[in-house]
Amino acid sequence: DLNLQDHAFTMNTGRWEGKKRKSVRYESIFSEVSAPLSPDLKRGLEERAKEGGDWLNMMPRYKNNNVLGEGEFRDGLLMRYMSEPSDLPSHCDGCGKKFGLKHALDCKTGGLITARHDELRDELCVVGTQAYSPAAIRDEPYVKSGRNRSGQDQEAADDSPVRVITRKRGEEEGELRGDLSIRGLWNRQTDTIIDVRITNSDAKSYLNKTVAKH
Repeated sequence: DLNLQDHAFTMNTGRWEGKKRKSVRYESIFSEVSAPLSPDLKRGLEERAKEGGDWLNMMPRYKNNNVLGEGEFRDGLLMRYMSEPSDLPSHCDGCGKKFGLKHALDCKTGGLITARHDELRDELCVVGTQAYSPAAIRDEPYVKSGRNRSGQDQEAADDSPVRVITRKRGEEEGELRGDLSIRGLWNRQTDTIIDVRITNSDAKSYLNKTVAKH
């Protein structure tokens, strides 16, 4: 007789072992191919291979707004493999310096970082309205401070995360806001405040850190 519990356990174990063997084989191939590359290039390719390949596995659908044009797909592949697109302008229109991929990710003068931030925030809002409802999404919600276990106001504690963020975001305004909130994301009848952060993982200050610690 077929024991369904034993059968399910055997199938799951076989799948896990197959994925493990495939992962070991891929890591061996990557190590062999990337051996002659420079440390910076090898690091960038390794991070993109582990963290940034989901968009290549997705089925393009207009309904999901994930259909890429020819230029978008080509530029995405070039940046994935640490190469610059060929049609970039020669100089930055914000600061006038020589333009390149790294400059585009770091320059704070021309508004490129702000544009990337706003695009990601707007996309999260769209996805949130599709998953929940428009009434569950709010933009730029106030972050209300609570009290810690000793009863002290959270903002009054110098070492509290809220206090640190407030100092970074400009304490003179007297208010702290997130980028958007989604009601019911983690718990029912509870607002989850999301703060979008744009990071250039190839910046010099991040070369010795993993993506998870950026």
